[in-house]
Amino acid sequence: MTQNLNAHPIVAPSKTFDPIELEDATLPSTPRPVIHEPLKRFILDRFKTMTGRQAAQFLAAIDMHILDQPRDSSQPLPYQFALMVQKLGLSSAAEITHERASAFYENYSHSDQQVWLARLLKREDTKQILKERTYDFLQTQLPAIGYTLAHIFEGGYIGLLTARGARSNHARQIQRINETLGFGSQLDLIYYVNDDELSKRLGQTGKNSAEKKALVLMNFINGLKEDKDGRWVPMKLGRPFEEIIFIDDEDKNLKAVMESLVRDVCSTVLREAGMLHSIGSIEDGITQRARKITETFFATERLKPLEALNFWFRVVDDLLEEFTTRTGKLQDRKALIGELRAEKRWLPDKLKVYDGNDIPFDKVRTRLDDAFASGQPLELGSKKSIVFNDIDGTLIWVPAQFSVHRRSDPEATPLLSFKQVDFAEHPSTDYWLEKVSQEQGIALDELTFSFASFREPELIERDLLDSGFQGVATQRAELRDEHR
Repeated sequence: MTQNLNAHPIVAPSKTFDPIELEDATLPSTPRPVIHEPLKRFILDRFKTMTGRQAAQFLAAIDMHILDQPRDSSQPLPYQFALMVQKLGLSSAAEITHERASAFYENYSHSDQQVWLARLLKREDTKQILKERTYDFLQTQLPAIGYTLAHIFEGGYIGLLTARGARSNHARQIQRINETLGFGSQLDLIYYVNDDELSKRLGQTGKNSAEKKALVLMNFINGLKEDKDGRWVPMKLGRPFEEIIFIDDEDKNLKAVMESLVRDVCSTVLREAGMLHSIGSIEDGITQRARKITETFFATERLKPLEALNFWFRVVDDLLEEFTTRTGKLQDRKALIGELRAEKRWLPDKLKVYDGNDIPFDKVRTRLDDAFASGQPLELGSKKSIVFNDIDGTLIWVPAQFSVHRRSDPEATPLLSFKQVDFAEHPSTDYWLEKVSQEQGIALDELTFSFASFREPELIERDLLDSGFQGVATQRAELRDEHR
């Protein structure tokens, strides 16, 4: 193939998402917290997210386990049982049931309930049952929470990547997520892709929120970001991460990242095969190929193909067959992929994509068990791996409602209402104002746009307090179905 020296290099990040040749830096030298008793910290953090009634039922379940265990008659029962007999007016501990024990603990504040838990944590014989009961509770929460906790206890980093905007109004939301997880993200790892400032830069290469999320992930892999003037500059964070994991619960976001993965593989393979420069037709061809492959496989298998090397063999085989036809150069597919993987330039090894609704809890349980098995202190941030979570529907249930109404309407009655998934597809207030104007025949200057819980701190606070109730699995499923 004749090289066009005036063409853009195929590695241009604004067009191809290819790996960029930068020297790897190290993560900022910040103190790394140490968890001296990981299992105890895990149990206490989960307990804090329970409601008062859930906490009471949790403690009662542990007590019933203690009562069911064989014991030496000369050994007195733990103190709480004597107190229950006294406070509940029972004749003996034999009359204690799960319901009565739960009612006993419900009479205490949440902080006092934690005192009772601390007493149980001092007993070696109850630690394992405490762990198992905590797993049971964790399983009723959103699947991504368990996955993220396992990642943290393995020493990994956490980040947030959401379609929301106006990050200055979301401090309470971040606080709530930190409380839910028991750990907080670094500010450098929190991205609101429709924030007014960030959106200006990300909008140059993606028109909707899904594409912007994909671009943030690619920036982290490349180690570059676009500055306010449109120049590509090194990121403070990014390249040091050897693994980036993205968890979302909306198909369009998952498909956008899958398409980016396929596109990067195509670009990298072509470059490795000898196509050093690109022209518009090649760029468009790669993009169209990646989109077609993504649409075809996602429709039937969703994200499963990304974990199968045979899928990537097929993608590369088809690409190299076409390239060989054009250039006459033969390529050994297996050797080429092996070389890319050895040199850590094979993107599917670096970027993992998961549907937040389909994370199996048994694997989460195994990973947590492994993290707790040694009983040794764990150092946070010791693993060069990061999980980026979406917020709504993945880490926390917070409804995001938008509407268009008349400026003159004191009640702000919505002429059109829609949710985050709709706004993320067209994240422009002008789009929705014009839509209502055209469909309802109302002049544009008579209309106004409301971000509701997206940008109004009072509504964010209300939604977060509502979401603070930790429902059982069936309630979560109902909410998830409604959200989708």
